[in-house]
Amino acid sequence: FLCGDRLTLGDIAFAGASASLLQPESYGASMPPVDQMPPIIRDLIGELRGHATSRYVDRVYEAIQQP
Repeated sequence: FLCGDRLTLGDIAFAGASASLLQPESYGASMPPVDQMPPIIRDLIGELRGHATSRYVDRVYEAIQQP
């Protein structure tokens, strides 16, 4: 996480701000499937998902889903 080994408001804010482009698996918003998006958006999402930041956002959303 951003500030050590625990989830903070900063983690949640960052993940929330970037989730619509990264579309993590645990993202709860209703969005069209990536493969049905326009090519330019689909390509951008694919490129962004290749970065470590995307894996970080996935971990934040997984942590939020746990009780």
